[in-house]
Amino acid sequence: MRKLISAAFLSIIVVACGAGTAAAEGPKPWIFSWWPGHWSSLNLEKPYFEPGKEPHNTQWDSIDWAPDDWIMQHETELQLIRSFYRAEVISDQYVDREWFGLGREIMPVLEVGPAFYRLGGQDKRRVADTFDQVYDITGNKLFGMYVLVDARTGRRVGTYTQYGLSLQ
Repeated sequence: MRKLISAAFLSIIVVACGAGTAAAEGPKPWIFSWWPGHWSSLNLEKPYFEPGKEPHNTQWDSIDWAPDDWIMQHETELQLIRSFYRAEVISDQYVDREWFGLGREIMPVLEVGPAFYRLGGQDKRRVADTFDQVYDITGNKLFGMYVLVDARTGRRVGTYTQYGLSLQ
């Protein structure tokens, strides 16, 4: 039995060591087959991973970006908004009436499509920031905000205030 186990172990080692030369033309299937210099030049930045303990509003404060960076790439602001619709990031926008105890309030609603969920947290925030700048929702009221609603279910998935995007 011992000879069988040691023979199996030896054959695994031989296959693992020989995989680097056998797969030199194609992708490397084993971590042991990569050359040492391969790991030194990799970019290990994780832009699409979201730290679980850091709030969405402050995760990317150190990144220098403004909605004007996206707006300047189009002739008008509405062309950028249309491109969000074509990509199914946004499916609709409308105004809803809400009851907050003091009277009937008007609440802007942004319906997000299926592509919105495929975006990373940083890009979700950028889309929300761009809508706020184009339509000036949080700047024209003391407590200006809008609600993000799922297009398929109609449920609220987040809010955007002057402090940024908050997803539920």
